[in-house]
Amino acid sequence: ENEYAEDEIMVFYSTGSGYWQSTSTGSYLDFSYTCAGDYIYFTMMPAGAPAYNLTCTINVYDDDEMSITWPASSMYGPTTIYYERE
Repeated sequence: ENEYAEDEIMVFYSTGSGYWQSTSTGSYLDFSYTCAGDYIYFTMMPAGAPAYNLTCTINVYDDDEMSITWPASSMYGPTTIYYERE
């Protein structure tokens, strides 16, 4: 759950895939990812549009909390968002 916008969720599977979803608008975005050190590399796969790559930094605080710092080219713009596991 996105602690900034609680109607947005990101689901990460151990297989390196996942999705972002807005529960209020129904918007949905598939992605694949890999992690290396403090970085998470996304390939975003919007329906009906070309895939694109994003490199973000990630901080994991414990089993339930993490933050992702998104670049200017992301859907959030340059910002750090905190996530909590549900």
